[in-house]
Amino acid sequence: LSAKAHNMLNATMIDEIVQAMKTHDWTCNTCGTRMPEMMEVDHLKGHKPAGKDALAPICQFCHDRKHLLWAASRKRVTLIHAPDLSYEELSQISWTMVAHREREGFTIDAKKLQRDLSGRQEDAYDAIGHTNLEAIFEAIYALRDAKGEEAALARLTEMDAHIKIAPAAILMEEPVIEGWSRGGFRAVEKGWEERVIPE
Repeated sequence: LSAKAHNMLNATMIDEIVQAMKTHDWTCNTCGTRMPEMMEVDHLKGHKPAGKDALAPICQFCHDRKHLLWAASRKRVTLIHAPDLSYEELSQISWTMVAHREREGFTIDAKKLQRDLSGRQEDAYDAIGHTNLEAIFEAIYALRDAKGEEAALARLTEMDAHIKIAPAAILMEEPVIEGWSRGGFRAVEKGWEERVIPE
């Protein structure tokens, strides 16, 4: 689904989306991060007109993992070696780091964490032998077409035990953070960090 088609679909359900965001208190249905008025829309039952029960807030990082080719083509995701992290933990750590690393009282050494994440990224790309994410995901679809869904899923499960899809924002000096509003998706204004409350 193109971004334009996605926005046109959302435009037909504005009241339902607003109600779903309020019902779920602007909390990501995947990782539990709460960001008032900064969530994206998760279509739980496919991209078609639906009621508020088929919609939920989802953070940018979790939503990008649901639309990998789209996110990879826009350089919104990267790979990191992270056998010790679940995707929920990875999203929460990413939001904490991106939103709060410059804040007074942040007790984690942000530079050390950044070096660790960069090293994990290098390890992941070394293991795969390729750095073009879009090509990697296209190869997975080609594997599915050639060998079947089961073979592709088995390969992905093996890879996922060690290498995770992470938000590229964790390695950016100035990440672009977007959210949904009645007018469609837009970059969130300065000061958004103070509204991010990872679980």
